Order: sequence, then structure tokens, then C-alpha cells
Amino acid sequence: MWPHIGLRRARRANTEGQQALASGHLDVAERGFTAALKQVGDKAVRRPSPDSPATEIAAAASLGLGRVCLARDDLRAADLRFGQVQRLRPARADGFYWAGCTAAHAADFARAEWFFGAALERDAGLGRAYLQRAQVRARLGREDLALTDLAAADRCGALDGRARLLTAALLLRHRQWAAAESFAAAAGAEQPVAAAIRGIAAHEQGRVAAAFEAYQHAIAGGCRPDVVLLRHGLAGYQLRRFTASVDSWTALRDRHPRRDALVRLAATAHHARAEQRAARSDFAGAIEDVQAARSAVPSGELDAAIPELNLHAAARALASGDRERARAHLVASGDPRASRYLGLLSLLDRESADAERHWRAVLDRTPSDPQARLGLALCALHQGRPDEAALAELSGPDVPDRVRRPAAHALAAWHVRQHRWSAAVDALAAIPEDDPWRAQVLPECLYRSGRDAELHGLPDNPWQALARVRAGAPDDDTAAAAGDQRVRRERDLLLRDGALAAAARAEWDQAASLLHRAAAAGRDSPEPSEALLYGMGGHRSEAIEWLAAAARRAPADARVGHALALMLLHTLSAPDLAPPPAASWSTCIAVWTSVLCHETFWEEWRQRAQRRYDRSVTPAMVESLRTRLRDLVEHRASAAGVDEAPFILRREQDAARLLGELGGLPLPSNGDRLVCGPVRIAELGLHREFGWFVVALRDAECFEDLLRQFSRVGLAEARLATGRAAEALTLAMDLRCGSCGAGAARPDRAKPPLVCAADCPEFDRHNPAYAGLADKHEELRARGTEVVTEALLDLARAAITRAETDIAEAARCWREAAGHGARLGVRAEVLRIVVDTAVGRAEALSRKKNWTGAIDVLDAARTVVGSGAPAEAERLIAQLASLLTTRGIDAVNKDRGNARAAHADLTRALRLAPQLIRARRNLGLLLRIMAHDRLEARDFLEAVQLLSESVQQFDRALADKPGHPELREERETAWSELQALVRALGGR
Repeated sequence: MWPHIGLRRARRANTEGQQALASGHLDVAERGFTAALKQVGDKAVRRPSPDSPATEIAAAASLGLGRVCLARDDLRAADLRFGQVQRLRPARADGFYWAGCTAAHAADFARAEWFFGAALERDAGLGRAYLQRAQVRARLGREDLALTDLAAADRCGALDGRARLLTAALLLRHRQWAAAESFAAAAGAEQPVAAAIRGIAAHEQGRVAAAFEAYQHAIAGGCRPDVVLLRHGLAGYQLRRFTASVDSWTALRDRHPRRDALVRLAATAHHARAEQRAARSDFAGAIEDVQAARSAVPSGELDAAIPELNLHAAARALASGDRERARAHLVASGDPRASRYLGLLSLLDRESADAERHWRAVLDRTPSDPQARLGLALCALHQGRPDEAALAELSGPDVPDRVRRPAAHALAAWHVRQHRWSAAVDALAAIPEDDPWRAQVLPECLYRSGRDAELHGLPDNPWQALARVRAGAPDDDTAAAAGDQRVRRERDLLLRDGALAAAARAEWDQAASLLHRAAAAGRDSPEPSEALLYGMGGHRSEAIEWLAAAARRAPADARVGHALALMLLHTLSAPDLAPPPAASWSTCIAVWTSVLCHETFWEEWRQRAQRRYDRSVTPAMVESLRTRLRDLVEHRASAAGVDEAPFILRREQDAARLLGELGGLPLPSNGDRLVCGPVRIAELGLHREFGWFVVALRDAECFEDLLRQFSRVGLAEARLATGRAAEALTLAMDLRCGSCGAGAARPDRAKPPLVCAADCPEFDRHNPAYAGLADKHEELRARGTEVVTEALLDLARAAITRAETDIAEAARCWREAAGHGARLGVRAEVLRIVVDTAVGRAEALSRKKNWTGAIDVLDAARTVVGSGAPAEAERLIAQLASLLTTRGIDAVNKDRGNARAAHADLTRALRLAPQLIRARRNLGLLLRIMAHDRLEARDFLEAVQLLSESVQQFDRALADKPGHPELREERETAWSELQALVRALGGR
């Protein structure tokens, strides 16, 4: 039983070793094979038996250990292990095969060949032994025998990709092209070496295109030996794919720089590609190739080609619009002909000095060259010193047309630029009538030179219609409106001049009519003065629209704003005129506010007034005028039935004043600063810019004021500031725009204010200060809550201070204000205000000896404060206890019949403030008085009880203030009366 278990463990150890070896874990494999040998023992190794399982296991373990040593490059140890396998299993091939592999690794190819032969003698079907011996024989130069072994391996089905590559390479060396190509193809289409072999084989068989593609694949895969580069360049040259030849032969030349043949070969490829590129009009590339080929070509043989190629390349670059490249080729050519083109390029680039230098170089060679003379004349024209005589001479009939026409063009254009219209007409006479530029320019030149007769002799054109308009035919302007921009501009100027002339004669309707015709022709940006003329002529709606558009283009231009403000004020104030859609009192107030806050405008106005009236105009006078204008706007708006006008005006003024202190809103268009209120910001479409402006001031002291004033909250604050707390509360509770508030839920005073929906497109316009805030809706709600809180506190103050106080309403307002304060995190501050208000009112009522009213106010405040603010609650309690004491004393002093009510007040005062000595002392005195009353009523027991309580009150007072003489005396009196009464009752 024991040997059987040992063999099983040895086999398992062998199996584990083989698995570890297969996965590359050499240490694990070594331990497994060593354990297997240990299990079978040394006897199995020293005395092998062919039929012994132990010998078989020992041979397998030794073979595994030998392979481990071979993998570690420990060739000596591996050879010993494989020799041991040969002794254990001399009839088996594996020991000899692996010994051959070890010899091959040691480069002992002759010994390796013997071992592989010995392995094949024992196993003729061992294909891998044929492969290994083939490689060894190839190394030994026995290529025929190697091919024989490879054929045998192929018969055994043992050829892999590497073996097929070796076969293909050996067949290639034996010039067996077809067989080599076949084996290389079988080795794998993606193998770069296989592609190289296929390329050489195909090339040798005359299939140049196939060879070229194979070379391309081989080189792309990194197979770049000399023979492949050489043959790749040759195949490319044969196929006229010279770029491939240049690349491969240049790489080969750089690899062997001292081999002249390779230098000439690369030059040949460059020369061939230069001819090909020149044929394709790639002259720049051809120049590069010629220059690269010059090093291997006899001196001077290619020198003449480079200037010609540069000229062609320059022409090509000019045709594509690349002036810089054209200039570079012209300079590089060194050809005298290049000066003409360089002069033209310099002239086009407005480099007159360079152009003049090039043209003079041409004239030095050919003094009468008309093109060079024209070039010099154009240079002088560009430099502002025109040679009109030369241009006129070059415009003569004897000069070639290619020079005459541009000379006449230049001369006429110069006259036009100098506004010499008649001279321009004469210069244009040298240009043929079919010239498009002449046909375009001549009518305007005739019109501006006043040669109307010649103008009307031309074919129909818009300038003829303008000439008729200028001559007094105002109805003939339709044709002029169809002209180009210059025609329309001239017509517009004619109409404007006519309108201004009519205005000077106070013919407002005529002026407005002319301006209306100018607008109908597409003029959309009239001057503010023209818009005013338009309004004076009765077209107020259009005038307001024009001025509003001008104000949007230049928001900070107070001149435009002033014109718009005047037009809005007079239009809206007219009793018999319906206001246009673009006009509203809120817009009027907003524009006037912006104008009234524009300090530069009023300073300039003051200076103009001083010059006009020749008297001193002080800043105080200007400020008085601004105040009266402000009052006028408010009065006109209120007279028109706009109840909100004072509040809109106040909010716009406060907001504009705040923005003015910050220097104004920087405008994105020109950097000017705009000072205005939120309505104007929204109407100008600047709410987003203003939002980002406010975001940048988040850490500034004015941030909160900006958020309030430049939003709907500002309207509520304006009412709050004028004592309209109820209206302020209504506005602050509902901050929604008209669209979001239509048909929606009504606001609740106890809940947070209502704001627009998150996706409301009007939110930023109504609240521009919030446009840049991420949580803008909640921020607005918070500011609205602040105003709601303030309004509720004001309403509560009003409820307790009016003639008919409403304590319940005050308490409700205080309670709601405290709730909103809690949401804002300022409940303690709100309660402090509640207490201050209640205490202040109580003191005022106390001065009038209205004790009950004062106590009611303080009781109402206590219900709101509760225990949430201990310090404020203590203030209320102290004041309330004092008032209760005073009311109790006053009541009993007036009438002893009020003793019970006085007793209740004093008792409550002591419950609220037990430390109040005044209340305790007076309660003791009151109890004595009440005891005397009970004695008179012969209620002796009640009297005793009251006197006892009186003594107790004095005792407690003395405990707080020991030694107080008055308290001690009053206590003794009460005690004596109590003792006397008790004795009297005891005698009975």
C-alpha cells in the first residue's frame, strides 16, 4: 500500500510542476519536480528500470527540471538534467531533443545537429525536431539540408509562421521566387518580413506594382533593411512614384553617407520628382527637389532651371492670392524679369518705396517701358504727390490699352478723391464706354459737377432722378430710392436739408413730411433733432420710437435722453391726444430721472446758459431747476390719474442716486457710465449687464441697497417710506409680474412673499439687480420678507397709536412679523422692536395716566414675545408689574371701594416681579385697609386673615430689604393690630 501512495504523490507533484512550467512560474515548477524526484527516491535514478513507473516519473521530473534550467539560461545544469533523462529513457526522443535545444542556445550548432538527429532516429515523426535542426543547419550554412528538414516538418504538420518565414527566406536565396512568395504569404499577410520577401519575389518575377505595395507594407511595419529600401525606391521609380523613391533612397543615403552611388541615386529620384512636379504646376516643390539634386549633378547643369521655376511658382502663388509666397519666389529667382512683378506686389501692399525701387530697376533696363512708368506714377499717387501730367500722358490714345485704362482709372479716382468732379469727368473720357467702373462713376461725377445736361444724356440712372429732385421736383424721388448706398445717402441728405430749411421757416408739417419720406426710404437712424422736428410736425409716435431707438444705441447720451423725455412729457400731458403705444408715464418718469441725475449734462447746460444770457448761473440755480422739473413730472403724472407716479419717481430717484454714487453702470458698447433707475435699465435691455455689475459688488456695503432699489421691492419701500405701510405690505407680499400673478393664488401675510416662476422670462426685467444671482428667486423672496416685516411692524405701531387702538390687530401684526423674522434669522431683533414699540407706547399712555391702555399694550406684546427672547420678556414684565402696581395704588387712592381690583393688580404684579418692593409694600398696606373694612363689617375671621397676609407681605419685603425703617414700622403696626384683634377675639 505504501509504494502505491508514494507514486501517486510523485505523479501529482509532476503534474503540478508541468502546469506551473506552462504558466511561467519557474520556482513553483522546480518545487514540484523536485518533490516528484524525492517521492520516487534516488534508487529510481541510480538503477533505472525500463518498465518501472518510478523510472518513468523520475525521467519526467528530470526533464521538467532541465526545462526550468533552460528557461533560466542555466545551460550547464540543463544539459546535465537532459543527459540524466537520456540515461533513464534512452529509447525516447525527448531527452535528446531538449539536449539539442540546450546546445543551440549555447551556439554549439554541430552538437545541437547531432542531438536533433538522435531524437529523430528515435521518433521520425517529431516535427519540431526537424524545425530545430533546419534552423541549426541554416546557421551552419547547410541550406539544402535545412530545406529538406523544413519539407519534412511540413509533412509532419509542424510548420508555424516563423518556420514558413525561414523557408521563404531560404527559397529566396535559392532564387525560387514563386515558392518563396507562396511560403511568405502563408506566414501571414501582416508580417512585415513576409511582406518584404513577397515584394522581392514579385519584383524578380516582373510584377512591379505588387512588389511596390508589398514593400510599402513592410516599411510601414518597421522592416527597413537596405535591400528593402533599395528595392522600394527602384519599384517606385519604375512606377513613376518618385516620392517613394526619394524617401527610401534618401533614408538609405543617410544611413551610408559616404557611398557616392547612393548619393547619386537619391539625386536621381529628386530630379525625376522635380520634373513631375513641374509638369503638375507644383513649382515650389520642384524647386525644392532641384536644389536637393544639385549636390550630385555636375556644376551649373541645373542652375538655369531654378530661376524659371521660381517665376512659375510666383505666378502660381499670385493666382491663389498668396502674395508673401509669390514675393519669396520672385526674390529667390534672381531674374531681372522679377522686378516688374515685385513692383506690382509692393504697390498692392502699399509699400510705395519698395515698389518705386523695383520700377526704377525696370526703367534702368528699358527707359521707355510704359508699365514701369505707370508703376512709378501709381507710387507717387499712393505717396500723396501725384504726377498728374504723367498719368494724363499715359491715358493718351497712343498708349497700349493695358496701360491706358488703369492710368485713366487712377487719374479719375484721384480727381474724385479731391472732389474735382469736372476733372474726373474729363479723365473718364479716356476710358472706353463699355468699362463697368466708368459706367458706375460717370453719372455721379456729372451730378456733383452740376453738368446735368450731360447727365440726362446718359442711359437712365438714379442720379438723374436726384438731379431733378435737386432742381425742385420733390415728387420725383422714387427712382432715387432704388439706387445704391451712395445714391440713397445723397437723397437722404437732400430730404434732410429740405426738412431743416422748412423747420427754419417754422413749416413743421413740411419738415415732418420730408423726414417721413426719408424714413420711408429706409433711413432708420435719424438724428435726435430730426426726431424732434418729426414730433413737432404731428408725428409724435414715430418721433418717440426714433428717440427711443437712439437712446438704446447710446443709453448714456443725455442729449438724446433729454429729447425723449421732453417728447414723452408733452405727448402724455396733451389732454386731447391719445398716447402712443411706446409712451407710458413709467417710461417718462424713468427717462426724466436718468436725465435729472446726469451731472455732466447739467453742468454743460449751466455753462451754455451762462454764455447765452451773459450772466452767472450758479449750481444752486441749476439744482432748483432740476427740483422744479422733478415736481413738474410728478404733478403732470398725478394729474393724468397715475396714482403710482410719486412712488415710481421716488424709487427711480433713490435707485439712480445709489447707482450714481457707484459711478454708474459701465456700458458694454463704449465704456460710458449710465445713471438711472430700474425701469430705465429694463427698457434699455441692460438688465443682464446690470445683474453682473451687482454680482461684482456682492461684498460692498451697498449690495443690499442695490437688491432692494433695483427690484419690485423698491416700489414697496417707496410706499413704506411715505407712511403707506398697508400698501407697502400688499406690494411686498406679491412680487410677481403680471403674467405670473394673473389668476394665481392670493398672498398670505403669514407666509413668505410670492415671486415669479423659476422660468419666468420677465423676472430679470422687473428685478435687474438679481439677474446675475444663481438663487435670484429666493434672494428676492428674502428682501421682500424684510419689507413685509417692516410693514407689519409699522402697521402694529399705527394700530396702537391711533385714537381708537386695535390691540388685537397690533398683536396679529407683531406675531406675523416675528414669524417672518424667524425665516430671516432675525427673530430676536424683531422682538426687540416689538418690545421697544410696546414699552414706548405704554410710557406715552402712562404719562396720560391711561394705565389700562398701557397694560393692554404690554400684555399684547407679551403674548408675542413669550419666552423666545428672555431679555425682552424681562423688560416687558418689569414695565407691566410697575404699571399694575401704579394702577392698583391709584385705584384705591381714588376710592377704597376699588380695593378688590387694586388687590388683584398688586397680586399680579408680584407674580410677575416678586422682587418688586413697591408692589409688596403697597399690597401689605392694602391688606390692612381691607382688614379694617372687614372689622367694620364685623367679619373678624376675614380681618384676621387679611392682617396675617399683611404681616407676611411685610416680612417678605424685609427679607429682600432687611432693616428698612418704613417697612419695619409698617410691619410692627400690622403685627400689633393682628395681636390686638386676636386678644380681643380670645377674650370673647
